Amino acid sequence: MTGARSTSITVDVPQWRIGDDLAAAAAAARSVAADGLQIDFGGAHRGPRLDQGYRLDEARQLASSLPVTALAVNHANDLGLVTDDGRPNPAATALLRTALRCAVTIGIPVLHVPGFRRSAPSSPARVAGTAAVLREAVDDAAVHGITVAYESALDGHASIALAETVGRGALGLVLDVGNLVDAGNAPADFATAVGGRLHACAHVKASVRAPSVEPVALLPQSPAIRSVLVENDYRAVPARLAADVTAARNRLSQNPEGAQCARSH
Repeated sequence: MTGARSTSITVDVPQWRIGDDLAAAAAAARSVAADGLQIDFGGAHRGPRLDQGYRLDEARQLASSLPVTALAVNHANDLGLVTDDGRPNPAATALLRTALRCAVTIGIPVLHVPGFRRSAPSSPARVAGTAAVLREAVDDAAVHGITVAYESALDGHASIALAETVGRGALGLVLDVGNLVDAGNAPADFATAVGGRLHACAHVKASVRAPSVEPVALLPQSPAIRSVLVENDYRAVPARLAADVTAARNRLSQNPEGAQCARSH
């Protein structure tokens, strides 16, 4: 057991940035001594949908031997959580309900909802519509003890305003170093602004806007961050996965207070 593990620092890896094959992604996670695997629901160009019987069975079996700590619904970015005029998109809300059922079946504690591209909360109407979608998702998930974690390019103050519109204290706000830097926002400022709303698991990947900046160095040293998802493109550079896990673990070990990720509470 490494020193990092002894202080209950956790680092997860993303199946969707490794490959569509769940077993291969799990093998990659084990090969770098990651603490858990986060998986994607799939759909469109993102691989098979998780609600297909064989895929769901495979994920459930995988979760019995390796912690599956979050289910990301990245297909929401393709559909749009809201319509162009800000109304909740029925196709997206149906997608989130289906993903939640899969999370319940597998035993995944976090439903990750992204707000990018067609789901970007880019106007007051779209913010209001997004809040309505998230409110329903949080309420549905709470029945099963599942946390909804939301990520977008909004800065900390705008993220808090959206969360207050949702009106549900259980909603977590995800800090993603690369996406925040690309949007011109400082990760440390985001963490300070969202305060207790900060989701316990932060995402770390390189910025497209500033690729020379080491993303792990921008991860705030906050006791609220209990886990990290490394999220670079490991399809293109598989060897980077081990280096990223090590770098994230080293950074987390510098936090003033280490704690286990929410999945262990």
